[in-house]
Amino acid sequence: MEGVTNVSRETLQKGGETMTPKQKRFIEAYQGNATTAAQQAGYSEKTAYAIGQKLLKNAEIQKAIQEREQERLSVVIASREERQSFWSETMRNPAEKMSDRIRASELLGKSEGDFLERMQAQVEQVQPPVFEIHFIEDDELDENGRFKDPSKYEE
Repeated sequence: MEGVTNVSRETLQKGGETMTPKQKRFIEAYQGNATTAAQQAGYSEKTAYAIGQKLLKNAEIQKAIQEREQERLSVVIASREERQSFWSETMRNPAEKMSDRIRASELLGKSEGDFLERMQAQVEQVQPPVFEIHFIEDDELDENGRFKDPSKYEE
């Protein structure tokens, strides 16, 4: 297979393990489709599917893809601390409208769980009912299917 098994290829060091330039390009190109990422990284169309699947199984590449995604998302999505800081600044800013300041304080309180009603519940474990099953013989029934001696089966 091209690229992955070629020993004479140029390798780069990353954390004590080797990663080829093509593997790094694969990581950069990967957006959910390994075949497309392999082709964009420079692997041939013929081997892109097989190499893409093999690269996705590589723990170092999986980790690098996850780290790249976390970095990308951290820029796009505000963390809890960032939201709380924003709400705190808005709440304390006298230049903001009072309704915005109140709303910011509500959101800050909700994020901290200030409005949750905490309840202590005591639950007793109930034992399931016990059923006693008695098998009867045909000779204990009369010709109408009733017990010959009903007192024997009453509690």
